[in-house]
Amino acid sequence: MDIMRWAGSVLAMAGRLSALLAKLKPRTGRRPGSSSRSAATLRIEYAPDPDGRPDPGEVVWAWVAYEDDPLQGKDRPVIVIGRDGERLAGVALTTKDRADDPDCLEVGTGSWDPDRRRSYAKLDRILRFDPTSVRREGATLDRARFDAVVSELARRHGWTVEPDRRADPDRRDGPGRRADPGRRGR
Repeated sequence: MDIMRWAGSVLAMAGRLSALLAKLKPRTGRRPGSSSRSAATLRIEYAPDPDGRPDPGEVVWAWVAYEDDPLQGKDRPVIVIGRDGERLAGVALTTKDRADDPDCLEVGTGSWDPDRRRSYAKLDRILRFDPTSVRREGATLDRARFDAVVSELARRHGWTVEPDRRADPDRRDGPGRRADPGRRGR
């Protein structure tokens, strides 16, 4: 009987600990980094604005859950590539040397890293997160590097990135491009 009581206590403590950890770590909604949600609602745009709020085209610092354990993660730089409804969409950056990793694209250096180390965009996970979970803006990614990341994401995920005619019918590179998973690019 003492073993049963002990086991019950351990299970109860584990449940309380799990609930406490969930409160301490920012949640980013559905499994952060999951790209299983339809990209049909993902609106790709380049619209950096140094106003203190995170915008597409900026590198921001946000809590990113580990893929193998969504209850754990770390604060890391993320390139914001667009919006998915009220949420932001982006890809994490790493400064680990990933030159030979097919899931990464070199984006070079920037002021998001105080040591100006070479950074790589992790293309295998599209992160979706609440703008209020962003800790700070890191930098604006220049248009050429932003477009390179979006082009590679489109190629890898089978999107066709095209302009949103409602946003600006005359500009093909303007804000409001949509990722269309129904049409295969290149």
